[in-house]
Amino acid sequence: MGKPMRLLGRMLGIALAALLLAAAVGLWWVGQTTSFVRWALGRAATASAGTLEIGAVQGTLAGGVRIASLRWHDAQHDVELHDLALAWRPDRLLRRELRLTRVEIGTVSVRLSPSEEPFALPASLHLPMAVTLDALGIGRLEVAPAGMAPIELERVSLAARYRAGTYRIRYLAAQSRRWGAASLRASLGDAAPYALELSAAAAPRIEGWSAMPAVKLLADGTLENFALAVQALAPPGAAASGAAASGTAASGGGQ
Repeated sequence: MGKPMRLLGRMLGIALAALLLAAAVGLWWVGQTTSFVRWALGRAATASAGTLEIGAVQGTLAGGVRIASLRWHDAQHDVELHDLALAWRPDRLLRRELRLTRVEIGTVSVRLSPSEEPFALPASLHLPMAVTLDALGIGRLEVAPAGMAPIELERVSLAARYRAGTYRIRYLAAQSRRWGAASLRASLGDAAPYALELSAAAAPRIEGWSAMPAVKLLADGTLENFALAVQALAPPGAAASGAAASGTAASGGGQ
């Protein structure tokens, strides 16, 4: 009995090794070919029943993907992305982390339709795995809320991560020819009441107005009830005024 069992064990071992080798070759092929990326995105577009439209695709999962255009349109949203480039670390999935090392988008357009539903915070912002975004860059971002003039931003950059129940924005910055420039850092809990900490700096500019002072902003509390402090900063070389304004904002109005 011993020899047949050893032979059977050896045969099973060889078969398992062959299966693992085939799986490794399959994964390598998936990571090295554009065909799989096109097939996967095509399946996603088909499953969306026309809501998702995808332009020309180049690249591989292993080496990075470039997509000429993406569009998502439904009754409430119309979002278009052009010149999208994405690189990631697929090996980090083994550690339950989605790691995006680089995301670059030429232009983003967001149009919002009127909605009769009142705004409400979601029940949870929990994600099933950790997420890290090392660098996101958007050349031009336009957001057009229903019934309002579009908001146009340029040179939008973001570095952020999510793990252990907390979102952390390590850096978020944007510029506007009309409104000036701003940057911020923040952390936000993924469960109610959504603990919030935020620090921001802005160099506002309004067409037709004289030069405006830079502004520093601090917020602490939760999304529904937070304390807000705003300070106007003295121009470089001038004595600090020491002026500061503070207040508290809460859902349904300030206190």
